[in-house]
Amino acid sequence: MHIVQATGLVSLKYGALERSFVRLAAECNERGHRVTCVWEATPDNKAFLADFSDAGGVNLVIPSQGRPVSFVRDLTSWLRANKTDVVHGHFNPVALLSLTSAWMARVPVRLSTVHAGFSPSEMKRIRPHQRVTILARSLLSDPVLVVSKSTLDQFVSLGLSKRKSSVFYLGIDPCPHVPSGVARQRLFDEFDVAKDAPIVMCTAFHDPIKGVDTLIEAIAILSPEYPELRLIQAGGSLLAEQTADLHRLASTLNVADNVVWAGQRNDVRELLSAADVYCQPSRSEGLGLAILEASQAGVAVVASKVGGIPEAVVDGETGLLVESESPRALADGIRTLLGDAPMRKKMGDAGRVRTERLFDLGRQTEFLVSLYEQLVDGT
Repeated sequence: MHIVQATGLVSLKYGALERSFVRLAAECNERGHRVTCVWEATPDNKAFLADFSDAGGVNLVIPSQGRPVSFVRDLTSWLRANKTDVVHGHFNPVALLSLTSAWMARVPVRLSTVHAGFSPSEMKRIRPHQRVTILARSLLSDPVLVVSKSTLDQFVSLGLSKRKSSVFYLGIDPCPHVPSGVARQRLFDEFDVAKDAPIVMCTAFHDPIKGVDTLIEAIAILSPEYPELRLIQAGGSLLAEQTADLHRLASTLNVADNVVWAGQRNDVRELLSAADVYCQPSRSEGLGLAILEASQAGVAVVASKVGGIPEAVVDGETGLLVESESPRALADGIRTLLGDAPMRKKMGDAGRVRTERLFDLGRQTEFLVSLYEQLVDGT
C-alpha cells in the first residue's frame, strides 16, 4: 500500500507527533507499505528528517496557506501520478482539502483524525461554516478517528457522523530514563537554575489556546512563597507577537526571573526528569501528548479540566485537574504538589503505569496500520 498522511502542519520540532510518523513509517516498511507525509514546509528538524527517511518515509511539501484551490489541484495531480491507496487527513483546513483531493483522484480509502476540539467559549460562537466543514469531513472520510471521548461527543453534537466515528488514542514512545540529578545539572549548565529549585515544566506553543498566560499568572501568585521557583517553558510560536506578549506579561508581573524560556527543543523528554510538577493550563485540548510524555516520565501533572485532558489525567490519581483560565486554581494545584513529595511520587508512578497501559505508541501504530489494511482489503 501507499499511505499518504496530510498533516496540515509546519513542523518545527521533533516531538510526539513527529515520532508517531517515524514509528508509522517503520511499521509500514516492515509490512511492505510506504508512507508519504505532506507538509506546509520542509520539517525543520534534521534528526526527524533523517529518522523518517531511515524508516522508509518520504516528505512532500505542498503549501496550502493562502492557496487552497492550488493545493487541491496540486495534491490531486500528485495522487493520480503516484498510485495511492490511503489518504489520512489530520489538521484542518488541510484535512478537508486533502480528503477532497483524494475523492477527486479516486483514492479508494479516505480517513481523518480529529486532533482538537473547541474551548467552551468557542462552542458558544460556532458558525455555520464550521458546522459545514465538520459535515463535509464526515462525508469525505470513513472512518473518522477522534483523539478523545470528549472531543468525539463534541463533534457529534456539531454534525459528525457517530456511525463513522470512533475514539483512537494517540500513543507516545517510552521516555529515556535520565536521573533527576543529571537533568537538573543540564538545567544548571544551560540556564543557571539552582539544583534545589522547585521546578514546574510546561511544553506548549504560545498560542493563547494553550493558556501559558494563565500559568505565568499562577507563577506570580506562587513566587512570594517560593522565590526560587522556576517555570521551564519549552515551545515557541510561528507568530513572534504571541511570544512577545508572554514575555511582556512575565515582566509586568515581576516574574521574568522565575520563567525560563527554553524555546523549541528536542530534549524535552530528558528535561522532564528534572521537573517536580508538569503543568498544562490549556483552554482547549484534544488529548494532550505533552501531558502523556510527562506522565510517562513519572511526573505528577496539574492541568486544566477541559477537552480530553481528563482522559489523560486521572484527577487525584495521576495528577490534579483544575478549572481553566483560573490562575488561582492553577497555583493552588501546583502548591499542593510542591508541598507533598510523597504525593508527587505516588501520582508520577501511577501516571507512568497508566500511560504505558493505554497510550503505547507501538501498539497504537500496529492497530492503525492493520486498520489501513482492512479498509483497503474491503474496497
